[in-house]
Amino acid sequence: MYKSYRTQARTEYEKANRIAKRDFLLSISRGEEGYLQALEDIIQNVEIAKEQNLGIIDIPIERIKGTYYHSRAMSFSTNFYPLMKIDTEFASKWMSLYEIHYKEGISDPIVAYEYLNWFYVVEGNKRVSILKYLNAFSIRGEVKRLIPKWDENDPQIRIYYEFLDFYDKTKINIIWFNKEGKFKELYELIKDYQKKSDFVENKYDELVSSVYLPFRKAYRDLAKDRLKLPEEEAFIEYIKRFGLDNVPEIEREMRRQVEILVEELSEEKVKPVTPLFKIPGLLAGTPLKVAFIYNTGIEESAWTYSHELGRRYVQERLKGEIITKCYEKVTDAKVYEQGHGRVRKRKV
Repeated sequence: MYKSYRTQARTEYEKANRIAKRDFLLSISRGEEGYLQALEDIIQNVEIAKEQNLGIIDIPIERIKGTYYHSRAMSFSTNFYPLMKIDTEFASKWMSLYEIHYKEGISDPIVAYEYLNWFYVVEGNKRVSILKYLNAFSIRGEVKRLIPKWDENDPQIRIYYEFLDFYDKTKINIIWFNKEGKFKELYELIKDYQKKSDFVENKYDELVSSVYLPFRKAYRDLAKDRLKLPEEEAFIEYIKRFGLDNVPEIEREMRRQVEILVEELSEEKVKPVTPLFKIPGLLAGTPLKVAFIYNTGIEESAWTYSHELGRRYVQERLKGEIITKCYEKVTDAKVYEQGHGRVRKRKV
């Protein structure tokens, strides 16, 4: 029996190793790093404002991005599969852990850091590698959160602080948005959710398991190659469209709802965009040219930076109707008139 367990573990390691090498070479061919990300490299120049102990929590496998130590990252490809050769000590330990998982399951929690709602493993990298390979959903882990210093000029930091408020209220860490305001919008939609089971302590745990995850499964299948809308944003649209009180318990009925949603979102995608305004007849057919003149550099002032974001939005939203240019560090009219050819100019 031992021999059969060991033989299977070896076979699975060889498969995982082949996938790791393929993933590594593919990353290199795209000009990317072929190894896992290491948190100690990422936060090298980041000012950490606070370290928070989250205790032992369930970590979604999909949100484990790398290791804490750079040296450990070199043993895995970007998909967390093992890169070391079959005759190494590393491979032997991986196979032994695989045997344990095959016979009784992996139950010991890992140790990890959370940064920007991604997880980086301190202890337990091989356990994570095995569970990634086996498509497990989550793993228990003792987690410490590293909270970066607030920076109003960094959209990612602003979104993360919004997430922290959302997490404090719900303890949901599987959902992530790349747009500001979305965590607040989702919370307003789910805050009155009534749990259906008395055996669940946190109603949001039930919401994730019985609503979000079935929705995600159906959306990934039905929206593949059809929509670029992230599944988290699509979930918000799903709640708005059908409501949490009308979520069916039967999976195929939810799939039908998601199918309807995908069809509706696909139709919206091809609808012509109504112009925000009409170009005067005198200028019809000619793009309107607009200049933004800043008295500071874009990165030097939050006020200037916010206006620059507005300029970029207008340029994108009214593409073909408006052409914008911006000029930085123009302190007065004389500087602009005399140094027009020398002032820093940007065009999008």
